[in-house]
Amino acid sequence: MVEDDKKIDFSASVHEIHISEDSVGFDCYFFEIDQRPPKGIGKILEFYNIWHGAIQNNEMPSWESFSITDLKGWHSKMRLIKCGEKFDQKDEVRIVGETFAAVWGRKSLSENIRDGAVKSPEIIRKFHEYLTHLYDRKYAVCRGVLPDGGISARPIWFIDLPLAENGHDVTHVLSAIVHQ
Repeated sequence: MVEDDKKIDFSASVHEIHISEDSVGFDCYFFEIDQRPPKGIGKILEFYNIWHGAIQNNEMPSWESFSITDLKGWHSKMRLIKCGEKFDQKDEVRIVGETFAAVWGRKSLSENIRDGAVKSPEIIRKFHEYLTHLYDRKYAVCRGVLPDGGISARPIWFIDLPLAENGHDVTHVLSAIVHQ
C-alpha cells in the first residue's frame, strides 16, 4: 500500500493545503505537471504514471488522450469532472466509479457547496484555493482520513490530475482514490 506516510518527503511541493473539520482531515500537496510526486505514495503512483505518460511537449493531456484499456484496474476508483467554476459555471461529473462513489460520494464538492450540504466558510475558501492551484496547471496528491461507521477513521489517498482540451487551459480533472 503506502509507506509510513510520516516518512514521505513532501518538501518539493509548490503549495500545501491542510483541511481539518470534525472527523475529516486532509493534507494536499501540489506539484508542477513536470514534477514527479514523492516516493512512497503507494498505488496512487500507478495512476499518476498513466496520466504523466500522456503528457506531450509539457502540455497536459486531454480526456481523449486515454483509452479504456489505459485505465484498466482504475475504473471503479476514479472520477472525471468537467470544470466549470473557473468560468462561473457549474462543474459536471462525467464519470464516477463505484469505489470512488462509495468513499467520496457521487457529487462533486462544488455541487455539495451549491446544494448547501457544505456550509463551512473555511472549507469553501480552501476548496477555491485548491481549484486555483489545479487551474494553474498543478496536480494534487492528498492524504487523510474519512469517518468510517461513526467511531473509526479510514485512511485515504487521492490524486487530482488536470486535463486540457487544448494542452494548456484546464478543462477537466481526473481523480483516483485509494483507501485502506
